[in-house]
Amino acid sequence: MTQRSGGALLLLDLDDFKAVNDRFGHLTGDQILQHVAKILQATVRSTDLPCRIGGDELAVILPGSDRSEAEALAQRILQALRSSPSVCGGVDIPVTCSIGGAVFAPAFDARQAIRRADDALYRAKRSGRDTLRWTSADA
Repeated sequence: MTQRSGGALLLLDLDDFKAVNDRFGHLTGDQILQHVAKILQATVRSTDLPCRIGGDELAVILPGSDRSEAEALAQRILQALRSSPSVCGGVDIPVTCSIGGAVFAPAFDARQAIRRADDALYRAKRSGRDTLRWTSADA
């Protein structure tokens, strides 16, 4: 019998969001955040918890999910963003994100899960963005 993990955490950072705000303005940036929120709501399962954690950083908590389930969801999010640019003022604005993932045990330390997913997120950003990376402990 395979033991289920406590779940998984995905941390998302919108790629080059500051440049979008600088070029199109903060109202457009807010519209893009709303667009991304709609995509997340349409993509995650009813048991998952998507949330904004600050600025252009988002998280998805996947209770009871293992790495393969979380990875499949992350790939669906990446694809949904790629295929659905935000339309603001009649202009298509492409939106991509970098994602860092970590799996956590049933009795987990939230700070440790966040730190691990954040480390993976920075690796995703350094490797070219619009991609998913896992914490090395989940490799």
